[in-house]
Amino acid sequence: MPIFDLFSKRSQSQKGQSNGDYLQYDNIPEKFRNQAIYILRRAIPEDAYVLLVHILREEYGRGQLARFNLGVMGKWSYQSEFEKFLFTTPDSEEALDAIELAIGHNFIYPHKRAEAIEEMNVRFVENSLGYKIDNYRLGNSPDYEYDNYRITRIDSEFIHSEAVKPAFVLLSENDYRGANDEFLKAMEHHRHGNNKDTINWALKAFESTMKTICEKRKWGNDTKKYTANKLIELMFKNKLVPDFWQTNMSSLRSLLEGGVPTGRNRLGGHGQGDEIVDVPQHIASYILHMTASTIVFLVESEKSLN
Repeated sequence: MPIFDLFSKRSQSQKGQSNGDYLQYDNIPEKFRNQAIYILRRAIPEDAYVLLVHILREEYGRGQLARFNLGVMGKWSYQSEFEKFLFTTPDSEEALDAIELAIGHNFIYPHKRAEAIEEMNVRFVENSLGYKIDNYRLGNSPDYEYDNYRITRIDSEFIHSEAVKPAFVLLSENDYRGANDEFLKAMEHHRHGNNKDTINWALKAFESTMKTICEKRKWGNDTKKYTANKLIELMFKNKLVPDFWQTNMSSLRSLLEGGVPTGRNRLGGHGQGDEIVDVPQHIASYILHMTASTIVFLVESEKSLN
């Protein structure tokens, strides 16, 4: 179903009140929840709601997802339970869980999936929600029964499209499957606001990428035991970055040696003692995006070697 350019939308834009000027993450408005319900109604067969509801009940350990007053709500059904849950749950992450589960797995009509994802992403933007549905199993590995569409948090659409998505495209190749899984976990933790776990898994992906490059190129011995600094040393020693580029970009080594690994060392990778270390969201986002950019740089550089 097309998205209509209503007068009210144009009027808001002309008044400088257009959506998308800022992104929110913690409040999923009623308007978006209703829009999501309508999108899913058009894309999901009625009998699919049975399994959807049972999966969510089991995952949350509940007998029922939403309470019903039959005198008001009318006849109960699995679809009505799912829709009431999506509309009323006070937990924003649970609302996103329901949407992701419905679209990202085998519940949706295959011929409706692309349209539903496109419409849902438009509604995310219209409601200034900092999320996007994307496919992060681009390699179509035979180990997976379906393409895995997930809701991911996006602090910047430009960074997402220029760094994060290209990182997944490159890591979807079989050689980098370990790094791909680790970066996927980092993105999941980022969506849920688990900032320490975001950093830890992002840097595992960074290290796994370097280890894979070393193994492909037969650089070093038993590189699986190497630290990040040792792996970075091999990157430069074996001219993954040309000499002239190293000279003109003297800060690159500092970025690789200090930027990504140090973030984990100081904020996420070691014991915090008797003082709880709080990792702000903006730092976790910065390290995640810096990791993505560095992974793209390393993998593309390896491809360019003779």
